[in-house]
Amino acid sequence: MKHLLLSLAIAAALPVHAQEQELARIAAQPAVKQALAYIEKNEPGTQKTMLAINAIPAPTFAEAARARDYAERLKAAGLADVHIDEAGNVLGLHRGSGKGPLIVLAAHLDTVYPAATDLTVHEKDGRLYAPGIADNGRSLAAMLTIAHAMREARVQTEGDILFVANVGGGRPGRPERREVSVQPAQGHQGLCRPGAGAGHRWRSGDLHGRGQPPLQGHHPWSRRP
Repeated sequence: MKHLLLSLAIAAALPVHAQEQELARIAAQPAVKQALAYIEKNEPGTQKTMLAINAIPAPTFAEAARARDYAERLKAAGLADVHIDEAGNVLGLHRGSGKGPLIVLAAHLDTVYPAATDLTVHEKDGRLYAPGIADNGRSLAAMLTIAHAMREARVQTEGDILFVANVGGGRPGRPERREVSVQPAQGHQGLCRPGAGAGHRWRSGDLHGRGQPPLQGHHPWSRRP
C-alpha cells in the first residue's frame, strides 16, 4: 500500500500487458481488495447517486447547480480542501504522505443536452435510460464511490489523489484552456474517466477555463492527439 500511487503512475505508462500485471498486483493488496469489495457491494448506492446527479440539468456553461451539489457530496465522502474554483471546476483532495506523485481522477460535470431537456429516467430490460446518464452522471457517481471506498478501507497512499469534476466537457474542437487552481509539477500523472466506457490521459494543469460555445453531442477530448 505504501507505493500504491507510484505503482498506478508507473502502470499508466506501461504496455497493456504489463499494465494488467501491475494492476493485478495492486488489486491483490488487502486494503485495495477491501475497497473494491466496498465498490461492488455499494453498487445500488452508486446507482442512486447517479440518478440524483443526473436529475440536475448541467448544459455546458451552466454547470453551477450541479457543481454545488457535487461539492457537498465530495465533502460527505471525506475529501479535504473541497472547493469550486473560478472556472467552475469542483476539486477535493485525498491526502497522501506527500512522498509520491499526484494522481488526478476526473469526470466532467456538464452534458451535451440543453437545459430544457426532459431528464426522466426510463427502464427497459434491466437498463436505465436518460439523457446524460452515462455521459456523465455515471462517472461522477463512480468517483464518489471510489472516494468513499478509499476512506472505508483506509487506503493509505504516498501521493495525493485530486478528485476533479470539471466544466466544459462538451465544448467543440480544441477549446482554449488555461491552468486553473492546480499546477502539478511536470511528470506527475493524470488519470481521467470522461464517460462510461472511455478514458484518456490528462495532462498536468489541464483544467478547463471558458471558451467557445458547445456543439450538441460533441466531445473535444475525442479529437485530442
